[in-house]
Amino acid sequence: MKRQILSVALFVAATTAPAAELKDLAGTYKVTAMHSGGAAVPADALKAFESFTIAGDKLTVQRAGTSKVATITKVDVAAKPAEFDLVYEDNKAATLLGAYSLDKNTLTLVLSHGSVRPNSLDGKGAIEVKFVLEKVGK
Repeated sequence: MKRQILSVALFVAATTAPAAELKDLAGTYKVTAMHSGGAAVPADALKAFESFTIAGDKLTVQRAGTSKVATITKVDVAAKPAEFDLVYEDNKAATLLGAYSLDKNTLTLVLSHGSVRPNSLDGKGAIEVKFVLEKVGK
C-alpha cells in the first residue's frame, strides 16, 4: 500500500507544473531568435512578437497586437532537456509538447506541433519551433 501511495505521489509530482520551477521562469521576455522547421526566421519577422510573459501557470504571447494565453499543465525538470506541456485557452483539445532550458536570463523553448516531444533544444525537427528569449528587466 505504501508503494502505491509513493508511486502516485511521484507520478503527480512529475506531471504537474511545480510552483518553484514556474517561479524561476516567471517574467517577461523578448524574442531574440527563432527557428521553424530547422530554418532561422528572419529578424524582421521577429518584430511581430512583442513579448512572452510567464506568470504563475500562464504563458501569454503578445504578437502583432493580439494576446494568446496558454496554461502550463506540466513541467518535468528531471527530464533532459526539461519538459513542459501547454494548453492554449482557445483550443483546450490540443496540447503542445515542449522542451526548455533556462540559463540566467535566457530561456530557450522548443515546441512541437505534433504528438512527439522535442528531444533536444536544436529546433531542427520538421514540426518544431524554437524560441530564444531574453528576460526583460529583473
